[in-house]
Amino acid sequence: MEYCEHGDLESLIRNHIELGSKKPRDQEGRYLRTAIPSAVLWCVFEALVTVACLLRDGCLPVQAQDPAWRGHIFHRDIKPSNVFMAKPSTQVWGSIPVPKLGDFGLAAETYATNIPDPRMSKGTGTPGFMAPEAVFYEDHRDHRYRYSSASDVYAIGRIMMCLIKLEDDQHVGQPFYDTPTIDQRFAKPTEQLYGRQLLGYVLDCLEPDPSERPPVEKLWTYIQQQIMMTPGLRGLPPKFRGLEEGDVVRYEPDRYAVWAS
Repeated sequence: MEYCEHGDLESLIRNHIELGSKKPRDQEGRYLRTAIPSAVLWCVFEALVTVACLLRDGCLPVQAQDPAWRGHIFHRDIKPSNVFMAKPSTQVWGSIPVPKLGDFGLAAETYATNIPDPRMSKGTGTPGFMAPEAVFYEDHRDHRYRYSSASDVYAIGRIMMCLIKLEDDQHVGQPFYDTPTIDQRFAKPTEQLYGRQLLGYVLDCLEPDPSERPPVEKLWTYIQQQIMMTPGLRGLPPKFRGLEEGDVVRYEPDRYAVWAS
């Protein structure tokens, strides 16, 4: 198993909650930003949607599927404490640790000839991160209520909301079983910090009806368009730019680094 030396998203969120409670200031007395930077959110969003594509299709949307790929894999317990932070890449996202989805203890695999009764997945997962179809089954014969990759997309959206609103696993808000708008869900400072594009994608993932959520391949394409967009003639795309000046990321330090040096 790969060593993820910088903790998980749960610890990142709690560290930023603690940082915000201290109301830190710079040397000139101005309050420092304590929210998790936008670049970190895009990095996590890309990583999780990439994994969702691989679990469903065994490849990314720009790749050819292996004929030997047998079916779909559903994680069923995507939450901040199951997303670990590995050593930063030397090629993308600057100094941001690489997010890695782990803990596949509740994962399930389906085949074209072996579609399980959706009622078997009822209640599987962590409260607050389960999609409506993982909780309620009004009619199990209706394909809209089957657990699918759309259910994992919902959980990814909930993780993104936790990063935006700084909610840890123990204090995560109620599931979204309505269809909120950006103006209803986010204050103006949040919209200014993260942008309507990112917030809009997150809310799309939280649509109550799974058929209304973006398919993983389209979501992956949307994200790639945003993080690979070049600002101006000489600017770098966000994926290769990483953190901006003034950004603070309070991930866990490598506690074993001293022994490795």
